[in-house]
Amino acid sequence: MIDILGCGGFWYFCGCETFSLPAVGVRATHCQYSCFMNRPAQFASLALPPVRLWRRALGPLCAIALSLMCCSAAFAQADDDARTRESNNQAGTRPATATRPLARPLERLRRIRFSQTADEDPASEDLRFESIGTPRPFSSHRMSQDSPFMPGPPWLNEPLWIPEPDCVDCEFAGATDSEWKWRLLPRDLIFKSYLAGTKESRISSVWFHDDGLGRQWDSTLGARVGILRFGTGDDFPFYTQGWQLDVEGAATPRLDLVDGRRDLVSSDFRIGVPVTYGRGRYQAKFAYYHLSSHLGDEFLLRTGATRINFVRDVLVWGHSYYVNDWLRTYGEVGYALHTDGGSEPWEFQLGFDLAPPCPTGIHGAPFLAVNAHLREAVDFGGAFVLQTGWAWRQRRGGPLARIGLHYYNGKSSQWEFFNQFEEQLGFGMWYDF
Repeated sequence: MIDILGCGGFWYFCGCETFSLPAVGVRATHCQYSCFMNRPAQFASLALPPVRLWRRALGPLCAIALSLMCCSAAFAQADDDARTRESNNQAGTRPATATRPLARPLERLRRIRFSQTADEDPASEDLRFESIGTPRPFSSHRMSQDSPFMPGPPWLNEPLWIPEPDCVDCEFAGATDSEWKWRLLPRDLIFKSYLAGTKESRISSVWFHDDGLGRQWDSTLGARVGILRFGTGDDFPFYTQGWQLDVEGAATPRLDLVDGRRDLVSSDFRIGVPVTYGRGRYQAKFAYYHLSSHLGDEFLLRTGATRINFVRDVLVWGHSYYVNDWLRTYGEVGYALHTDGGSEPWEFQLGFDLAPPCPTGIHGAPFLAVNAHLREAVDFGGAFVLQTGWAWRQRRGGPLARIGLHYYNGKSSQWEFFNQFEEQLGFGMWYDF
C-alpha cells in the first residue's frame, strides 16, 4: 500500500487499483477482488486485449484521470475565488473568510499580524487576528502600467491570482528590492528547471518497475545555482526580473534492484552553464551543456556488455511563460555541436508544470508535471513523462520539494541504452532548486 498523492489517496496493488482522493471528494474503485481480471474466463467472449496489457495500461490511465480531476477542481475553485474577490472589490467589502483551492481538511491556524494605521503612534503596534488565506484587494498586487519591470501589452500587467495572498513572500513589500543592479550569488533562479525533465540538475530518487528490467532505482545527484545577476532582488514580488548566469551539474546513476543486487548499471554525467533572462511572466534561456554516458563496473563484469561512448555538447535555446501563478508552459530546442556513440544533433522539449507558487506550510499542495523529450537519435521519438503528487515550498519562487507518482514511456532515460524502450511506473521524491 503506497500513498502516491500525499493527500490520503492510496493505491492497493492487487492486480487492479483502488483510489481515493478525499480532498476533492473523489473515490474511484476498481476490482475490490471481484473484477474480471480475477475471472477472465467469464469475459472471454468480449474479445478484450490480454489481461497483462490491461494491467499495464490501467495504472497510468487512472493516474492521468485523477490528476485531471484534481486540477479541474483547483481551477474551478480558483475561478470561484476570483469572482468572489471581484464582486467584493466592486462592492467595497471584504469577506470575513476565504476558501483556498483544495482546502485542507484540517482547521486553518490563525496568526497574529502587526499593523499600524496613520492615526497610531509609530512606536506602538496594533495586534489583530486574521485567518490565513483571507484575500487582500487586488490593488495591493497590481503592478503599475508604468512599471519598467512589466513592459509589453496591457494584458501582461493584469493582476495575478495568488492562492495564498497572506503569505509574507507574496506581499508587495518586496518591491523595495526592485532596482536593477549587479548581484553576486543570487538566492533563486530566474528560469526554473522542468519538473518532469529527467535530465535536469536536481536531487531526486525514483523507484520504478519495468517489465523488461524489473525493479530499478534511478537517482539524480546534482544542483543548479545562480552565480551573477543583473536585475531585481530575490524579494521582488511575482517573478524575478533581469539577466542571470547559472551553473549546473549532475550525475544520474541507475541501480539494479533485481534479486537485491544493487549493482550500478550506468550513469549519465552532465555539466552546463545557462544564461537566463526574465521579464514579467516570460523567461528565456540560452545554455551550453556537456553530457556523457558510462556503464557501471558491476554491470560490465556481470553481463560482459560493450560500452558505447555516448557524448553530447549542446547549445540550448529555451522559453517559458506563466499562464497564471500556478501554471507554467515551456519549450526548448537543442543542437549538439559535437556528438559520438550514436547521438545526433537535434533535440526538443516541451511541457507544462502545475505547482504551488507560494509557501505551502506543512500541509503542502498538489502538483502535476508533463514533459515530452524528442531526439533525432531515435528518429524524433523520445519519451513522455508524467509526474503527479504533493509538493512543498518554503518561500515564493524558492526551491520545491515533491513526492508522488512517476510514469515514463519511451526510449531509455539512461542514454548508454538510448535506443532501448522502457515503460516505468513507480514512486519518486524530488528537490528542485
